[in-house]
Amino acid sequence: MPGTVRAVFQGGGNYTCVVTDIDGKPYLYRYNFYNVVDSGNLAASGTRSVIDLSGCTDIQNARLFASNTAGYAFYYATANAVYSFSASSGASTGNTIYTCLPGEEVTAIYAWGSAGGGWPTSSCCLWVAVWDSNKQEGKLIQYEVDVNYGVATSVFGPMFGAPDNPVITTGWGRIVDMTCIDAE
Repeated sequence: MPGTVRAVFQGGGNYTCVVTDIDGKPYLYRYNFYNVVDSGNLAASGTRSVIDLSGCTDIQNARLFASNTAGYAFYYATANAVYSFSASSGASTGNTIYTCLPGEEVTAIYAWGSAGGGWPTSSCCLWVAVWDSNKQEGKLIQYEVDVNYGVATSVFGPMFGAPDNPVITTGWGRIVDMTCIDAE
């Protein structure tokens, strides 16, 4: 890989995605190692195999990254905000998902699920964990997101009794990592 690798994750289409800095500029490289013959070109999808991420707000300060295999969006977090980027939409900028209130800090993010999970909601949940140093309390924010565009949406939530997007629960300690052992 050229440059300094910042993150490696599996994304939509079972593509291996790599966020790297080359000469101070962020890029997303997408590779297809799944079910292909190595002919020396493992590029994921033509011109969208290498994407300039310079239009993504504060990506140079990203500390956390998350994605799932159900869609082409990925998520990244700085200390005080969470953003998304859609690798399939042709976008050159990202989307702001959450901005911290004074005293808050993003401590973890997790994109739940994968393609073919069975449950209609198994791929569209994004969890954001926030620690409020003023209140000494953690908060878990659950978004329903469009997995290809990385934006909040409300398709399934109302069907399952969640009238708001996001759903916010408080009273947690400091959440530093998340996983779901039964996503499918």
